[in-house]
Amino acid sequence: MIEAIVFNGLNSLDFQEVRNNVTRIPEVVQCIRKAQEVWDRLDQPHFDFLNFIGSDDRVFLSNIKLKSLASAIVQVGLYERYLRFHKKPEVLVGNYNGDSALRVACGECSFEEMVKSSASFKVTRPTAPLQIADEPVLSGISLTEYAIFKNSEESYSKVESEEMDFNKIISNL
Repeated sequence: MIEAIVFNGLNSLDFQEVRNNVTRIPEVVQCIRKAQEVWDRLDQPHFDFLNFIGSDDRVFLSNIKLKSLASAIVQVGLYERYLRFHKKPEVLVGNYNGDSALRVACGECSFEEMVKSSASFKVTRPTAPLQIADEPVLSGISLTEYAIFKNSEESYSKVESEEMDFNKIISNL
């Protein structure tokens, strides 16, 4: 049997009870604090990740870009918690584009790079004439692209797959 970690996407924190419970996990709180430090260093408008994650559904669900970043931050914290008690899994699966905890877990980017490259930092109004996107875009964010990474001698390498359907990716594994 293969041990795998699946990073859920954008909707992993859609329920307030889940958000309240994950903010009690020390590794998650530590990741939220690290993200806050990055945010504050970049002179962004005042924003508090912990308050945002603990906010009611109306507030949390109203900003899809911040919700996406918050979900990725929490997932990195949960993965760090997992590694405290278990060895690295053989396979990592999850969303690869946008705010991706998978890319942090497989070592492709650092936590700070994930936070800095988030669409949350980008201006919502276009500064240039509108152009057709090269990739499909829904609600201002790209559609989810899934990826698989296999552990080979303590480093992860991406497994090429033509499947875009998450259920088919899991079935093929």
